[in-house]
Amino acid sequence: MIIKLFKKQRDQAFQNNLQNIFNLIEINSKHKFLDCGCDDGNWTMKIIKKGKFKSKNCTGIEIVDTSIIKAK
Repeated sequence: MIIKLFKKQRDQAFQNNLQNIFNLIEINSKHKFLDCGCDDGNWTMKIIKKGKFKSKNCTGIEIVDTSIIKAK
């Protein structure tokens, strides 16, 4: 039961951190975005869809094969 609680708190903290990072990103057509360790690319796509960057200015880098396959 305690482990489940800690996992829930960890997941919430992770989501809060992502939201804080997202809120700090300034919209500027000249900026480029590099997502190192982009996993399956979902977060990078969220940034594009919310209009923070154009897709041509976003790049994701991933080294884990299973994540690369999911991203394709």
